[in-house]
Formats: sequence, structure tokens, C-alpha cells
Amino acid sequence: MQGVGIYINQPSGDVAPVGVLAMTRYTGVYTTDTFDVTSRLAVTFGGRYNVAQIGLRDSLGNNEGRNGDHSYSRFNPVIGTTFKVTPNVTAYAGMRKPTGRQRRSSLAAPIRCGRACSTMPWSAIHR
Repeated sequence: MQGVGIYINQPSGDVAPVGVLAMTRYTGVYTTDTFDVTSRLAVTFGGRYNVAQIGLRDSLGNNEGRNGDHSYSRFNPVIGTTFKVTPNVTAYAGMRKPTGRQRRSSLAAPIRCGRACSTMPWSAIHR
């Protein structure tokens, strides 16, 4: 084929319009508490539980294979400590589990909706 532009080669020879409607709901619960170990040292524990629900629908009715409901969840713990160096200076150190945007996990479970969408990696456990 010669010329400029985009060439689409589909085995059936037709090109159908594609429309996918995505519905998302994100919910999270967070808790934390701090315990005084001494008058100068305190330890903080906490975490956040996140749930993402994603629904995909073929809005044109061309391909029912694009429809799907997906749910992902993750618990992100956090721990930290504060130390009162002087009455006016406090030092803090902490650790938390990185979220999906901060690291790409090998637990990624992509959502696939055919040629219409690219895969969307999610670094949470697919349920």
C-alpha cells in the first residue's frame, strides 16, 4: 500500500467504531495511633485500606468481550517514631509501604478490554 496516513489491517476487512464507558469508585479507610514509650520517644502505627472498583461497558454494543467488573484492594501500613531532641526540636523517622504509583509491583493485574483500550496496570492484588 502506498500513500500517507494510517493503514488498519483487520482480518475481517471492516473497521467498526469503538466506545468503552468506564465507571470507577475509590474507597479508603485510614487509622493511626501514637504511643508514648518515654517522655521523649513516641511510636506511631497506622495504615490505610484502599479499594478500587472499575466497571467497563461497551457503549456501542459491538463487542460484549469489552464488558467487565474489576475490584482491587491493598493495605498500606505505616510505622514511625518521634524523638524530642530538645523542648523545641523533634526528629521523626518512619517507613511505609509504597503505593502503586511509587513502585511498579510484580503483582500488577492489568485490565484488558481489547484493541480499544491499552492495559492499565494496577499494583494491587486482583480479586
